[in-house]
Amino acid sequence: VYGRYGLKFSATDGTTWDNLPTNGLPIDSFSGINTFGVIRQGNYLFTYYNLTGTNYLARCDISGFDFTPSTQIAIPPTALPSTNRLVGQPFTLNVLAGGTNLTYQWRLNGTNLSGATGATYNVAAATTNDGGAYTVVVTGDHGSVTSTVCTVRVGLRDDGRADITYVSPGTGSGSQLYLLPDDSILTVNGANLIKLNPDGARIQTNTFAGSTFSTGFLDSSNRLLLVNSSGAYRLRRINVTNLLDDPGFTKLTANLAINAVAEVPGRGYLVAGGFSSVTNAGVSTNALRGMCLIGYDGLVNTNFNIGDGPGAVARVVVDSGTNIFALGNWTFWNADYELSGCVKLKSDGSRDFTFTNPGMSSSRLMVSLAPGRLLTEDPNGRLIVMDPNGVRDNSFNAANRAFNFASAIATVVVGESNKIYVAGNFSSYGGTNAGRYLRLLPDGSMDASFYTEAPAGGGIAAMVYDPRGYLHLMRNNSSGAFQGQSFGFGPYRVFAGVAGDDTSTPPAGFDAWTQQFTFPPGLSHPQDDADGDGVANVFEYYFGSNPTNAASGSKPAGLAVNVGGLDYPALRFIRSQTVTGVTLLPQVSSTVNFTDDLGYTIDSVVDLGNGTEQVTIRSNVGMAVRTAQFLRIQLSVP
Repeated sequence: VYGRYGLKFSATDGTTWDNLPTNGLPIDSFSGINTFGVIRQGNYLFTYYNLTGTNYLARCDISGFDFTPSTQIAIPPTALPSTNRLVGQPFTLNVLAGGTNLTYQWRLNGTNLSGATGATYNVAAATTNDGGAYTVVVTGDHGSVTSTVCTVRVGLRDDGRADITYVSPGTGSGSQLYLLPDDSILTVNGANLIKLNPDGARIQTNTFAGSTFSTGFLDSSNRLLLVNSSGAYRLRRINVTNLLDDPGFTKLTANLAINAVAEVPGRGYLVAGGFSSVTNAGVSTNALRGMCLIGYDGLVNTNFNIGDGPGAVARVVVDSGTNIFALGNWTFWNADYELSGCVKLKSDGSRDFTFTNPGMSSSRLMVSLAPGRLLTEDPNGRLIVMDPNGVRDNSFNAANRAFNFASAIATVVVGESNKIYVAGNFSSYGGTNAGRYLRLLPDGSMDASFYTEAPAGGGIAAMVYDPRGYLHLMRNNSSGAFQGQSFGFGPYRVFAGVAGDDTSTPPAGFDAWTQQFTFPPGLSHPQDDADGDGVANVFEYYFGSNPTNAASGSKPAGLAVNVGGLDYPALRFIRSQTVTGVTLLPQVSSTVNFTDDLGYTIDSVVDLGNGTEQVTIRSNVGMAVRTAQFLRIQLSVP
C-alpha cells in the first residue's frame, strides 16, 4: 500500500504492516514520506513520491527483499463490552497481533497472570482484585512487543455506589430530572429538554428558544408542567413523548414569578408564586395574590379563591389528593399575623383553621411522604414529620438530628420501603459525615448501610428515584469527578433500593434462549460477542441467529425507500417474532456521533411466515434535505 505513510507491506493478511525496504535508494526509508502511486513490473516496483518539496520517481528491485513480518500488535487490548464492570460480571480482553510463531503473556499491574497465554483473556465473574492495568507481551520469531495499557475498573454494587457501567452523555447544568414511564430520564437545562434512554444514551432533544425553565412538575398522567422564569412568567405543559407543547393545554402568563406547581387529582393544578394576576386565552384574572387553581386545560378555576392571601407563595403541596398546604416567606394571611409560613387550605381555597402549625421553616422543603405524612423542616433546620392536622410525629428524628447546611437541601424523594433520600450541599447529618446525599430510614435515622461520598466541587442539584434500583443525580458543579465518574454536571446513576438492572443476570427470555447453545466460558452475557462476528449476543437473539456460529443469521442492511417521490435513507433487518424483554431504539442523525436527532419512522413490518418478520426503519428527513445521514439501532435489556 502507499500514501502519506510511504510504502508498506503486510505478510499477515493485513493484520500488521511493515515498512518496505529502500534497497539502496537515495533515502533511508519510505516511512513518513508521501507516496502517490506504485506499480509493479516484473521484479521492480516503480513509485512516485515527494521529498522536501521535490517529486521523484523511484525504482525498487524487490527480488532481494525480505518480506518476513516483524512481531507487531495491530489492535491493543480492549475490554468487551466495557472496561468498567461490576463485581460478578464477566469481561473479555482481546489483542490482535501479527508475526510468526507468536506466544502471549497477559499481565495485571506488571505481574504475569498464570495461565493467561492466549490472544484472549476471559474473566467469568469479576472481583475487585481483577481491576487494574492490563498489558500483554507478544513474542514471535522477530522479537517481543508489549501492548499499550488497558485499564479495567471493577465497581461494587452497594447502595449509594456509582454505577460505573453507566455512561452519561452529559447534559449541562440541569436542575431538573424526571423518570418517564419507559424508564427514560428527562433532564431540563435552561431552555433545553434532553431525553436519555435507560443506559444514558441521548435519544431526543428540544430547545425552547428564549425560555429558562426554573422548575417543573410531572403530573399523574406523565405530562410535564414547566415554569419559564425568563421574560414573561409562563407555565406550559409538555408532551414527554415528543418534547413539544401539549396542544390540549393553554399556556399561562403571570405578572410576576411562578414558584411551584402541584396537581389536585381530578381538578387540575395549583400554581403558586409571587404573582397577583395571570393571563391565559387572552383573559386576565386579577386579585389572586400568590396562588390559583387551573384546570387540566390550563384555564383558571374562578371558584377557587384564597382571599386576601400573602402575595408570595414559595411551595405548594397536595397530600392525599385533598389536603392543600402552602409555604412562603410571609407573616400574615387574611390579617392573621400568627403564622409561621405555612397554611392549610380547603378545596375551595379558604383557610382550614383546624390545622395546627407546629412551627416550620417559611420557605424550605415540604414533601408528602405517604398519605397522611408530611416531611418538612422546623425553623432550626431539623427535619420533622407531621400529619395533615399539623400534629408532629415525635417518633421521627427523635434525637433532633440536624443538617449542617439545612438551607441547602435541594431535593427529597421517597424510595423503597418508605426510605427517604435527601440531597443538596450539606456535609453531615447529626454529626455524621454525609457526602451531599444520603438515605434515611422511615424513623428519620441515617441509614449507615448506604454509601455516600461528596462530589468534587459542589453538591447535588436534582435527584430522582428509579424503582428498578437506582438514584439519578445531577450535580450543581461540573468540575472534578463523582466517585471516579467524570460526566460534568451529569446525570450520574447510583445504586439504591431494590435489586434492579444487574446486567450480569440476563432477562428470562434471553436466558432461556442461551440454553440452546454452548458458549465459550464468560461469553454468554447479552453484550458479549461469542462467535467473534462483531454482533453482540443480544442482537443474535433479536435476529434469530446462532450466537456461536459467525456464518449464521442476517444483519441489518442499508437502503433507500421512496415515499411520495422522495428518497429516504433506511435500515432493513429480519427479527424473530418470539423475542421478549428486548427494547429496540433506532436513531438517525446527520452527525456520526449522533449529537442531533432527525427522527425515524417504522416504514413497514412484513410477516415472513416462518416466525420472523422484516422491519424497515427510515429517516424522517429526505436525502435531498440531508445528504449525509447516519442510522443505527440499539437494543437494551432490563
